[in-house]
Amino acid sequence: MYFKPQCFIKTTTVAARLTTSDIKVSAVTIQAERSNTGYVYIGDDQVSATNYGIDLASADSYSITAQELGLASADISLKDIWFIPSVGADGVSVTYWERVE
Repeated sequence: MYFKPQCFIKTTTVAARLTTSDIKVSAVTIQAERSNTGYVYIGDDQVSATNYGIDLASADSYSITAQELGLASADISLKDIWFIPSVGADGVSVTYWERVE
């Protein structure tokens, strides 16, 4: 088994899932795009500018692993992570590590 990096960029003007695909990963990094002019708020399906877990300014990033959550043998579901920008169509870059058997 090994881990293969994957990445994509997503922009939106309203709250949105990182992806609608059922992608389960052991680690993920979310980075606000450098061109963003506001903040990007990260959270669950109720994410807003006043209800969020993480806020990222331009080029800021946040990484999390299943192991850090105490779930070393489990995965993080990317479709359960939501974000919303504070300005226009700001976006995020998402990098995750896919397990390959």
